[in-house]
Amino acid sequence: MTLEVNRLETMDPLNPADFALGRVVHVYGRDLLPYDCDEFTKEFYRRNFNVVDFKAIDITTPALPRPTAVRCARCRVGQGYHVCSLI
Repeated sequence: MTLEVNRLETMDPLNPADFALGRVVHVYGRDLLPYDCDEFTKEFYRRNFNVVDFKAIDITTPALPRPTAVRCARCRVGQGYHVCSLI
């Protein structure tokens, strides 16, 4: 395993058109997703690429429901059972 950039990664340089909103970009072995940009970047894309739609992509994940605690009748006695520690 090496951390050096291989020949295939250097042969395909990235340009500003590759960083459009919603387009996945592969950089140094990782996938990046541009989901929003600032006003300067929006103006750059308007002038150079005639892009007019800059709707930000929602990347929030829904909150998972909290698990409910299940209590064992034996736990109230004060004995520590292994199943009681899974709560």
